[in-house]
Amino acid sequence: DDDRPKHDRDNNGIVEPWEFANETVITGNKRLFAGAANQSCVIDGVTLTTTAETYDGATIQLYPGNVLRNSVVTGCNNARRGVILVDGGQLLSCYVHNNKSNSDRGCIFVHDNNKSHPSTISHCRIENNTAQYGGGIYSRAGNYRVNIINNLIVGNEATMRGGGVYAGSGSSAPANVWLLNNTIMNNQVSHNSASEGGNGDGSGVFAEGGIYAYNNVIANNTGPAGCRQVANSNKGGNFWFEYNAIQNLDDIDWTAASGSAI
Repeated sequence: DDDRPKHDRDNNGIVEPWEFANETVITGNKRLFAGAANQSCVIDGVTLTTTAETYDGATIQLYPGNVLRNSVVTGCNNARRGVILVDGGQLLSCYVHNNKSNSDRGCIFVHDNNKSHPSTISHCRIENNTAQYGGGIYSRAGNYRVNIINNLIVGNEATMRGGGVYAGSGSSAPANVWLLNNTIMNNQVSHNSASEGGNGDGSGVFAEGGIYAYNNVIANNTGPAGCRQVANSNKGGNFWFEYNAIQNLDDIDWTAASGSAI
């Protein structure tokens, strides 16, 4: 909402889209917003916090036609399979920070029940979140398109693999994740050891094939010995990696079980 006054709440020298002078805070112990597929619904300029232990979007579900924008999601530490579910909806210009997903999906969980509708996460700051797989974002949308564009993905932790982003395909390989113009830095995998293409790998990005990564900055992501910043499980599909800035090319797994690796 451009009519509401804003100010630099975190004193970083930038007034960001979610930094309203007077916050609208919604809290609870259940899911705060349950999405409705193919219904136009825009939630704008709120701060969401819940203690719910709900599966598949403990705080909010975003289905086709549903948008969360200019908002903050924080302090949600009991979620299972995602604090936020994006299933054909859009997460735009939001600050998602200091949350925890206690099951096998990321803080932001992208799924594919609403097939043929692309899911989009764009212009967000995704920071200091924790999950087993995909500390910041876990995508398991099969071969339905997922757009991850112009985000700052920093300081997230995966206890198993994919510190910043996990681009998964599930049983519908290959994945179809478009990773464009993101900064993916200072994320970590905290597993006690690393196996190539398995647990402990992919401190920045973990891919199950079918990922198209262009113009990203991937740096300073860490894990156990042998962990690479970009890992590929060789599940199948194209692995396109072009025009990205990374501090060490040895930290990329260039292989692909099928398709192309660039």
